[in-house]
Amino acid sequence: MSLLASCALAAFVASACGAQAAVLSLSNASFEETPLTDGAYRAGGVNGWTNSGGNVGWQNPTTQLFANVPDGAQTGWVGTQKDLYAPGVLGQTAAASVGANTRYVLTADVGRRFDIPLAAFIVEILVGGQVVSSGGFGAADIDPGAFRTLSVSYDATEALSQPLSFRFRVTEEASAYSQVNFDNVAMEATSLSSAVPEPATWAMMIAGFGLAGSALRSRRALIALP
Repeated sequence: MSLLASCALAAFVASACGAQAAVLSLSNASFEETPLTDGAYRAGGVNGWTNSGGNVGWQNPTTQLFANVPDGAQTGWVGTQKDLYAPGVLGQTAAASVGANTRYVLTADVGRRFDIPLAAFIVEILVGGQVVSSGGFGAADIDPGAFRTLSVSYDATEALSQPLSFRFRVTEEASAYSQVNFDNVAMEATSLSSAVPEPATWAMMIAGFGLAGSALRSRRALIALP
């Protein structure tokens, strides 16, 4: 392969690998900021999070609630019970503004307790208070006592000066108390444009591989001569 083709391939690989994910800084993302003793819980709010209403809190669950906790010893929760606990909403701001051509991916481990029903819930990404993406699990998606990772993404095409936030929200009141737990919350931002080679790189690749092909054909012709 010619030197030009080699350089073109190297430039292409470097360009394709250039889309590095930036981890956004979240507050108390695994609910470990204030340690609790085994089996203890605190309701009414969570350090570093915004309680928009209803039943929310954090806890250090025993094995009667979960077989294990994904990250650390504690989890956060939102819950509800009709005529007793309003549906919980818990969230926080991830960035002061939105970048152009950027993919934002929110991940969280979602837990269903052994002892009570999983609350109907949704995880939402918002820009300026408006929901731009959402996702969730049903009871059939998570085994009792287990956690499952949920991923919600949002592709921003233009830069916006509005804050990027997310929230965990109970969507339905239940007659009996129900709850959904969260742990190991993270959000990453990846540029959608950096993975696409520049026009100059494409031109170099085409020229380089063309020369490499011509050289290979010439070499074959020389070998074929008696």
